[in-house]
This record gives sequence, structure tokens and C-alpha cells, in this order.
Amino acid sequence: SSRLQLQRLLYHYAPQKLHRVEPLLLDHAGREGRLVRSLLEKYGPDVYSSPMEIRLIGIRHLTPANSCYVKVYLNGEPVLRSSQQSGSANIAFSPSDVKNAAVVMLDDPHHARVRFKVAQQRYLQSTTISFAELRLGKMVAGSLNECWIPLFDSHSGEIGRLGVTLRCNGFICRKKEPAKCEEAERDVVSLLRKYKPEALPFLQPLITEAGSAAKAHAEIRRRVAKRPVAATVYVCVESLSIMELDFSHPSQLHGISPTRLALLQQENEGMEYAVTASCDHEEGSVIWSEQVKGSGAVIRLDIPEFSRCEDHRLTIAVRQAQGACFLSRSGSRQRSSSRGGRSSFSQRKASQQLLPPTELGRVVVSLRGLLTGSLYDAAERVTLPLVSFTQGPAARRKLQQERIQQRRQPSSSSSAFLPPCNVVGNITFSVRLPAFERAPSWLQLNLFEIEKHLAIDRACIRYYEERIRDILAKHEPQGLLDLHYTLYECDVAHGTWSLSLCDRVRALLQRLGVVEEAATTVPIDRSM
Repeated sequence: SSRLQLQRLLYHYAPQKLHRVEPLLLDHAGREGRLVRSLLEKYGPDVYSSPMEIRLIGIRHLTPANSCYVKVYLNGEPVLRSSQQSGSANIAFSPSDVKNAAVVMLDDPHHARVRFKVAQQRYLQSTTISFAELRLGKMVAGSLNECWIPLFDSHSGEIGRLGVTLRCNGFICRKKEPAKCEEAERDVVSLLRKYKPEALPFLQPLITEAGSAAKAHAEIRRRVAKRPVAATVYVCVESLSIMELDFSHPSQLHGISPTRLALLQQENEGMEYAVTASCDHEEGSVIWSEQVKGSGAVIRLDIPEFSRCEDHRLTIAVRQAQGACFLSRSGSRQRSSSRGGRSSFSQRKASQQLLPPTELGRVVVSLRGLLTGSLYDAAERVTLPLVSFTQGPAARRKLQQERIQQRRQPSSSSSAFLPPCNVVGNITFSVRLPAFERAPSWLQLNLFEIEKHLAIDRACIRYYEERIRDILAKHEPQGLLDLHYTLYECDVAHGTWSLSLCDRVRALLQRLGVVEEAATTVPIDRSM
């Protein structure tokens, strides 16, 4: 009857309209056949069940490269078991092998669940390496739907991608949607890895339920985050240069041959560092090394809603990773753990491992300035010096003696005492937002305030920023710690940068008593 046919069409193609079956029949009384024909033209053929072909393509970048097989389940029932594949990082399933493909009957494509399990046979037992689930709601009818499904291990790390093709005339979609954005999928992976790692095998169904790749991250974040999140910010560590030996002081290099010094520098390049980023009660860390630099060293920060009134001070700190070898100030090679040795030496090493890693340096920047499009491009790389207040034993003893002497002989300058510090290296990083998302207005500098007196001039601001940084690096390195934050939150944010930056340079030179050669200044139109 027309009622049953209408119910089947809506159930397969538009289940959200099933409650309108009776109203539609009443509105088209006497013209039910015309209604059904119009829906057939709109949605597709009326089928009870359709054959669906499932074919395995291969596995990319499988880690570790073990021999394995793939088992496929449709709605919990096993429908396919591939042949055993030899251990390789990239596996290609032979199309001529009948075990790598199957044809099954599909009754309900909208609610069907396909699960893929990658397992290995060892000692007459089957061990699951990974599994992933797939929903068929977005598959296109009559077309070859190729999918590469990410596989995750028990530690939430991606170990490869499984490729499959699906073909069925009973699929719901009649036209192919735009290609899925890989950046949006990567955002959802980082979200689930942080809040709900057990849901990573269901990545594709979650994105499908969200409606589109553009809305997936924001929608899933709203459901799984432990507190309301105003914006997600990624801090990407592009490069890190730590100078453990101060080459400006020959005394530290005394007794080290050039060959040995070159060897120590080469070993130092293989070190691992723990980089921590914190802002507005949110903190994240990542292990950085030359092998994972770039896209592999990304820190995710979810800025909470209640931090609207915070100062949005982004602090990036670098520590030595536990167990990594490093160069001491004396130039000797050390390790945080060792084997053998005397009991006292072992106990001393064990006690050192219990201590938190020493901070090497940090820098404080303005997150609002980095997210303001008029001041920085999207995901623009920024290189800033790392300032360290960590001193060696000799420097600490000298500092303690100076403090004792100041207490005995107080002077006007004692209240303004600053601990000695130095620049230990540079860090290059970028700040970006998730795909298809924008930062809220309160997480950016007010463009109207910035241009209150003069149209914004990015080149002029950066010229004075570099000039101030060069002066401080030579004469007052402790001022480099929060220079970026102070400059953008005070001078630039309040619109006084056209005058205050030049005045800041002049006052700095006068206070330090530094006489510099005449520098080429950037012309500024002060008539506005």
C-alpha cells in the first residue's frame, strides 16, 4: 500500500520525518501515488534490502609491522575474515583473493554498524591489535565509497589506517558530499585523546552524527568536555634551540678539545625536552625532539568560558625530559639514570629521578596579540628567546652572599634587586585554531582601540619590538621574559604604540646608559 511504501522511503532516506507519515497522507488524499512517485524521484528507489559489497584494500603505516588479519562484523555478526597478511608497514590485500571481499545483504543502511578488527594469530590464540567502527549514513548509493579508517592502540596512539571500499544501491545518499577535511578529523582526534580516549575507535560514527566535518569538533567538544570551553588553541612547537654551554665565556670551554666539543654539540641535538604551555587555568605539555618537531609537537589548550576576565598570558616553559642526556655547565656529559656503580651513587641517582625536571627557560607572550589577524597571520611562526633564572651552585652561593650583604648594609638599590638570569636559547612556535573555528572577540585585541590614533602598522611595531629585544638581550636579559606580553597588552592594545614604542626605546637607552649608533627608524605619520 501507499502507506507502507511511504514508511519505507522515509525510514531509509529521511527517518527524522517518520512522524509525518499520517499528515502527508491526509494532505495528499486521493493523490498518494503521486506523492510516492515524487519521493522516489527525490530520494531514490524503494528497496527492502540490497546487496552490499565489502572489499579490503590495505593497511598503511602499520606500527609495529606484525603479520595480521582483518575481521569484519555487520551489526555484530561476522561477515568477512581476510587471509593472513605478512608483517609489513604497508599491507595490500590482493583483489584476486576471495577472502578479502564479501557480499552481504543490507536491510537498514541508516542504522547499520560495520566494525573492523585487526588481529594477529600467535600461539593458537587471536590477539586484537586494534578495531574501528564505521557508519553507513553518509555513503553514496551506486558509487564506490573508499574509506581509510584510522586505527588506534590502547595508549590512544595512531598505529595505521585501514582502507576499505563499500558499494551498495541501498545507501541513503544520492550525491557525493565534499571531501572530508583532514584537519577537522585531526581536531576531533586530539579532542577525544584528551577527554575520552576510549571513543577513538568510534571516530567516524561521531563525525557522521555531528552532521558535517565543519561542525564536528565544536559539537563533540560540547558533549565530552568536562567544562564549557570558549575556544581551543593549539601551540605548535616548530623548533627549539637550547645552548647548554655558554660560548661567550671561554672559562666554561677550558679543557675541552674542539673534536670533543663538536661531539658534545652533536649529542646535545638528540636531546628531548618537555615543553609546557599554560594560559587561563589550562595547561598542556609535549615532549619535543628533532625527530618530532613541527606537526608532531602540538599542545592543545581549551580556554574555559569563565576566563573572559583573565589576562590571557600564554607562558611557554621548557624543561629537560626525564632520562635524557644533557650537557652540564662544565661541559661534561651526564645522564639522569645509569646502571651499576656503588650503592651510594645509585641512591643518589634514584633520588635525583624523584625530583621534578629542572626548568631550562621560559617566555611569556600575549595570546590575544597572536590571535589578532591585523597583527599576526594565521599560524604564523614566532621566534622568541628563552630566559632562565636557574643558576649553578657557584652562582647560587654568590647570590646568597650578596643577599646577606644587602641585609647587613641596606641600600636604596636593594629593594630593586633582581636575580641574575640569562638567555639559554630560542623557541620557534605558532598558535592556531581548529579548522572552521574563530577566536571569540574577547580573545583578540580590540582593533578599534589599536587604531584609535593611527592605522595599524605591523612592520613598525615589529621593528621596535626587535630593537627593544636586542637592547635587553645585551644589557638586561630579565626584561625579555615578558617583553612580548607587555608590549602588545600595554602599548599596542591601548593604541599608543605610535608614540610609546619610540619613547620606550629612548627611556631604555637612557636608563641603561647605552650609547647606540643612529638606527634607521620607520617613518610614522603622526598627524592623525
